Amino acid sequence: MSNEVEATNPQGEVEETTAPQGADDQQQQDEKPQGTDWQAEARKWESRAKKDAKALDELKQQVQTLVSPEQVASKEQQLAEANAAVEQARTEAMRLRIALDEGLPPALAARLHGDTEEAMRDDAAVLKQMVKAPAGQDAKKGQAAAPVAAKPTATELLRTIVKG
Repeated sequence: MSNEVEATNPQGEVEETTAPQGADDQQQQDEKPQGTDWQAEARKWESRAKKDAKALDELKQQVQTLVSPEQVASKEQQLAEANAAVEQARTEAMRLRIALDEGLPPALAARLHGDTEEAMRDDAAVLKQMVKAPAGQDAKKGQAAAPVAAKPTATELLRTIVKG
């Protein structure tokens, strides 16, 4: 846009004059509305919010169809049961290890009590004092040693051969 404006003087002649620079700016400002159109902005954001709320509802429904609360509760219960079984197995393994370390037969390992390893070791020491292994019993295996067969005499061998 040029800053030149044509004007006619009183004699009817056309004169070109230079308009002040602020004139074009004023004309452009007159064409634009003053300030922000808050109602249009509010409508725009309201429509976006409604669209997002609708998308959120659809996603919630999809999640509910994928995983129902009953399935989640069932899986949590299975997980709790599995964790309890693992803890029980760890405790049983610790009892057996302590029983073997203390020289108790494995059959007595189940009688060890305590929540910690130290408590179980103390209980194993008390149990060991109460139950002394008889001579000839293998404490680690919990069984009596196999009896040694007496050597047969010559007479007994001869009788077995004759009978047989």
